[in-house]
Amino acid sequence: VMVWHWMKRYNVPFLTFINKLDRMGSNPSRALQQMRSKLNHNAAFVQIPIGLEGDFKGIIDLIEERAIYFDGDFGQIVRYDEIPAGLRAAAADHRQELIECVANSDEQLGELFLEEKIPSVSDLKRAIRRATLSRSFTPVFLGSALKNKGVQPLLDAVLEYLPNPSEVQNYAILNQNDSKEKTKILMNPQRDDSHPFVGLAFKLEAGRFGQLTYVRNYQGELKKGSTIYNTRTGKKVRVQRLVRMHADMMEDVEEVYAGDICALFGIDCASGDTFTNKDNSDLSMESIHVPEPVISIAMRPSNKNDLEKFSKGIGRFTREDPTFKVHFDPESKETIVSGMGELHLEIYAQRMEREYGCPCITGKPKVAFRET
Repeated sequence: VMVWHWMKRYNVPFLTFINKLDRMGSNPSRALQQMRSKLNHNAAFVQIPIGLEGDFKGIIDLIEERAIYFDGDFGQIVRYDEIPAGLRAAAADHRQELIECVANSDEQLGELFLEEKIPSVSDLKRAIRRATLSRSFTPVFLGSALKNKGVQPLLDAVLEYLPNPSEVQNYAILNQNDSKEKTKILMNPQRDDSHPFVGLAFKLEAGRFGQLTYVRNYQGELKKGSTIYNTRTGKKVRVQRLVRMHADMMEDVEEVYAGDICALFGIDCASGDTFTNKDNSDLSMESIHVPEPVISIAMRPSNKNDLEKFSKGIGRFTREDPTFKVHFDPESKETIVSGMGELHLEIYAQRMEREYGCPCITGKPKVAFRET
């Protein structure tokens, strides 16, 4: 539900994937009904399962009207076949339901539906894309990610139905010292150097060669060897190495353009910092709303000799994650860490031990009593 609220706040188009169809108690129909009743989504299956739980064998693509099986040890071999005879009636019913749901939210398909014309596969796909982009319809996909069943069609659907970077409007804020009003500047998605570079550092990671900074390029071109400016600190840095990430594999590249995600080495910054070139160093990407922490605990190293490791880890985690807050309470003499939930803080305690060799003790913050 929280993810849904975030997507609503930032107007993000999305697909839905119901996972773990091979698990005991799997019930995708109930999940769909809850999406409709609890989240008020106009949602419909674009796939139905061939079997459930231990009998889960594959899925039926309702748009192309075919069965899809995932062979091989890791489901890596996608095989297409006819819809099994026993599921043809159910597939026809669900396909009709899909057309009706999309027709309710897309004018062009709605006209075909009212004229009782059967839409072609391309008509239906285009209508699903339009309705998904306008957030008036949610296509529902199925599978078992652990077995790689249903993953390939889902990735194809990301390309088919979700917007590419040029179709999304992104804004930067013009930082004017003498003005309290925030002026928004629309970013240009053209993939060339005709507009000044603007990028956002959205994730930090300790790599083999130092801090790895993931940057989303929102405008212009970023080249290896160029000088960029951190608009928060005003510092300039040289891009010595520019890489494109493929999971944990790095590919060195010479330049990246608007819409690309890349990573930089040796850049000192925090998560959420904006980088630009000299021509527009008064711009910063619209800041993402960071919610207030919901839980606080006291955290300290088990071994007093580990204080240096502890402060190093805390420093890195706060740069990485704007929702992870730390302060020292001078009255109780405790370091208080705050975050978005127990699990959130528990993971940082585990990372402190795993990545910094610094086991930690956590507990409720003490209340400092004062005599009056």
